[in-house]
Amino acid sequence: MKYTVFYKPDGTLVSVVSEQADTDNIKVGTFEVPDGNVIDSIDISGREPAAISHATPMGDMSKIHGELEAINKRIEDINHKRSEETAELRAGILANATLIASTAPNNMATEESDN
Repeated sequence: MKYTVFYKPDGTLVSVVSEQADTDNIKVGTFEVPDGNVIDSIDISGREPAAISHATPMGDMSKIHGELEAINKRIEDINHKRSEETAELRAGILANATLIASTAPNNMATEESDN
């Protein structure tokens, strides 16, 4: 079986593909592709060739994982704030209950002495 081998001048392999009959017409280029994408083809209609790519499920999962982490952080922040507000509310209720309890017996004693 024959293979077409892309290699550097020092013999380091870059890529190995099944036999390509017309190696004289093969172009080599470097293209920017978003993380998690796979190159489908090269668009040669413009001034400069451009990679056409699509997101892979793993790339989508990476994006979703990042979004999920941000949502979880926001939920933690909301829960922390809610806990602080609940503690303040409980302290206020306790203070009011203490105030009411401290004034209630005095009111009853005053009412009994008035009778």
